[in-house]
Amino acid sequence: RIGCLFTDDVSPVTPLAAAIDAGGIPCVAVDGIEGDVWAKVLYNAGLNPLGALLGVPYGALAARPELQRILDAVMDEIFDVMRAEGAETHWTDARAYRAHVYAELIPPTAAHESSKLQDIRAGRRTEIDALSGEIARRGHARGVPTPGTPAWCTLVRALEGSPSGSRRRGSRGVLSDYSSTFAGGPMIERCAAGRAGGWEAGVGRG
Repeated sequence: RIGCLFTDDVSPVTPLAAAIDAGGIPCVAVDGIEGDVWAKVLYNAGLNPLGALLGVPYGALAARPELQRILDAVMDEIFDVMRAEGAETHWTDARAYRAHVYAELIPPTAAHESSKLQDIRAGRRTEIDALSGEIARRGHARGVPTPGTPAWCTLVRALEGSPSGSRRRGSRGVLSDYSSTFAGGPMIERCAAGRAGGWEAGVGRG
């Protein structure tokens, strides 16, 4: 699916869509492409940072309830920002999107590792600022609280190009190596308090 963010007229991209489709990759030109862009942001900014921090594939993120609570909280934040921007996607609310993620999107990609994790292992900068960072900036501009998203940005930036990130070629990530205490309790468990009890319980305000 390809389109234009600035007009619903798909005629300029229709030839490109046809060429891609003729080359063997299913493609169609659509209006309202903004909904598809937000769907991509929801998935990438929702799952990729945590997978990179833990050094695990997508399936592992859905396997533990405490990790699901973290994912749910950040996906809720992204949905809140999207709504504040006046944008829409293919799901009516965050709950419907989460149900789709766990039932339809994660199972076929359970063994996939995020590009952020691959970048960290290679000692490269990630796209965290362009995705999660942009969500945080837009939330701030709109007065929408996004406490979890900036925390992920900070943690991922700390790993970019660091020896602790680049030397980990196996399945373990930095947070799994540092599962010692964080403010009196395991870091993952503290973060997993998440939005259910107020994100403030896990990462503090602001």
